[in-house]
Amino acid sequence: MYPYLIELAKRFPQGIEIETGIDELASVFHCSTRYTKTLLKELHRQDAIRWTSFQGRGKKPRLLLKKGLHEVIRLYFQALWQKDEFQKAFQLIAEHDMFQDEEIKRLIEEAYGLHHIVHNAKPLDVFRYPYPNTRVVLDPLHTISRHDVHFVEQLFEPLLRFDQELQQAVPNLAQAVGSDDGITWRILLRKGVRFHDGSAVTSQDVAAALRRAVNRDRMFIAIERITIQDDGSLTIQLKECNYLFPRILCSPKLSIVSFRWIEDGEFGIPAGAGPFRLACQTDTLIKLEAFEHYFGYRPWLDQVEVIHTPNSLTFGLSTSISSEPDEEAMKMEQVEQGADYLLLNCNETSVFHDAAARHWLYDAISSDAFCLKEEGEIAATSFLVHRSERQRPRANVRPKPDIQWPVIRIRVQQIRPDANHMREALVLERLLHAHGLECSLEIVSPAEIDEEARNKYDCFVGGTAFGKDWMMSAMAMLQAKGNYFMSSMSEEGRRHVQSLLQQIQCEQSESARVRLYEEIESYFTGSATLKFLTHRRHTLYVSKNSPFYNIKMDANGKIDYRAIVKSHHSSRQ
Repeated sequence: MYPYLIELAKRFPQGIEIETGIDELASVFHCSTRYTKTLLKELHRQDAIRWTSFQGRGKKPRLLLKKGLHEVIRLYFQALWQKDEFQKAFQLIAEHDMFQDEEIKRLIEEAYGLHHIVHNAKPLDVFRYPYPNTRVVLDPLHTISRHDVHFVEQLFEPLLRFDQELQQAVPNLAQAVGSDDGITWRILLRKGVRFHDGSAVTSQDVAAALRRAVNRDRMFIAIERITIQDDGSLTIQLKECNYLFPRILCSPKLSIVSFRWIEDGEFGIPAGAGPFRLACQTDTLIKLEAFEHYFGYRPWLDQVEVIHTPNSLTFGLSTSISSEPDEEAMKMEQVEQGADYLLLNCNETSVFHDAAARHWLYDAISSDAFCLKEEGEIAATSFLVHRSERQRPRANVRPKPDIQWPVIRIRVQQIRPDANHMREALVLERLLHAHGLECSLEIVSPAEIDEEARNKYDCFVGGTAFGKDWMMSAMAMLQAKGNYFMSSMSEEGRRHVQSLLQQIQCEQSESARVRLYEEIESYFTGSATLKFLTHRRHTLYVSKNSPFYNIKMDANGKIDYRAIVKSHHSSRQ
């Protein structure tokens, strides 16, 4: 009834009796006169209007509207929300420009956060959370963004888990992983672990998941052989020594899925073994339910509902995370490990094969010009924030070499269809134009990276964010098939960097590994191949009145739902 009531509220004043007729109202409702009579009777019964008709000719019926337009929209918004029709609810308030309506804000604030409900006679603790994207990739091996990984970590489990405080891999699905030589690795599985579909996690699942990753080029190490000993143990033989293998197994991409799902064609979303199972995923909702048979600590939450919410609400209201501080707001600040960067192609097909041309542009670029100061970005000199914080003298800009300059081919990284590094590429384009150079811009997706990439560009503009284990993020980045870092190097440079990567893998000392990694970065920058641009700083505030004030979030608004428990300091948590 609400859409019809909205049409009435648009045309008739509230609280004033107006003469009208069935034909006129039928045109308002865009339906037959017969159905219009039915609608009027129902609206009258619901006490939304007073409809008075008279017998005899010349006496027009009278309509009195009891609710104004904004009140009707608020009621309709509530009704849609209660039916999980979130997209329609947000479209409704967008069409009527009611995002800033105080009552709507209050309704949304009450909808999010922690709630105790009763469903089918069962009491449940439910956490509702706004999110700008609910169509995420939930096949661990094919995750693309941090959004994908965030949800994969709630649903799936890898063999080992990286402990940031200890800076090492610790047991997870695997009870123990060990090797005497860095080549042959023995894996002992935890007993009693089950997937969400009830099937047991066995060595066969682990072997199938790892072989799948190897076959899809999603592992940057070569496996010679996988031997299943029994349901609870297996041996993996690598083609070469790699003492980082346990940390590789911590990757969310290598979360274990059922071999039966793989054998059946990998249709749909696989069952995980994580603390939550997927109950529903639509364009507007991701619903997670606590997995009662989780091998670890069962989450306190019974259910998580992640609701697709427009950015204007997700990041603009006290219901979630706000970029505008208020009194007693909780401040969250974090600089991402990783950086935006520019790669100059050293190969013979590029103008930057000329070392003088390469060093000129490298020195001419000011990282500060790429920083979004209002968003807290800072200039980078490394992928690692602590290295960038070291003061380095600014290089003297050399004169532009007097050579035959072609059109500079700039490739721009696309992360996903709605996210790319075109802004940074346009800054570079302006700099080149200022020096009288022409350029062309081409956006490329990860799927378009191939072994022939070195012949197709002069500059590559991209960015990367490191995960919890920054060393493994860096290794994966440098060893991915067809990656731009290695394709940008000369043959001699590639051999040198590959030698350093090999040494990192064979090194058992973490401090020695770090020194070798820093040597790789220095080789890239020293040859004027890799120019670091910016680190992203996230500074967000959560209002004290927000339902999320007592819930721990990182600076990107990501929440580990396993960590949520009821707070005694808030009546809502």
